[in-house]
Amino acid sequence: MASPTVIARITPLFYLGEEVLNPNGAAVDATLPDGGVGGTLCVEIRPEDQECFYTINGVAAAATSGGYVALGGGDFIGPISNLDSLSFFQAAGGLVHLLYWREDLE
Repeated sequence: MASPTVIARITPLFYLGEEVLNPNGAAVDATLPDGGVGGTLCVEIRPEDQECFYTINGVAAAATSGGYVALGGGDFIGPISNLDSLSFFQAAGGLVHLLYWREDLE
């Protein structure tokens, strides 16, 4: 008997904009765009100059936060339908690039 075939459904993402944060040794909150009707928010995170830490829907980010992106790496979070806040921490001198996407479920 042949194994069943799994077909992945790829949901299109729509670009909503971007933001560059400069935590400079302190926690900084992202300015989240509206996820839109019928979709959910996705965020691409790319640190510049050094690693970064982040929290989702929580307290201010710190060097001990669970969300972590290494220098030269990236992270993609989402889709999240209840994303209310996103906080970032980075030692002085770094930048965090964020790209916002909306998942289209229609």
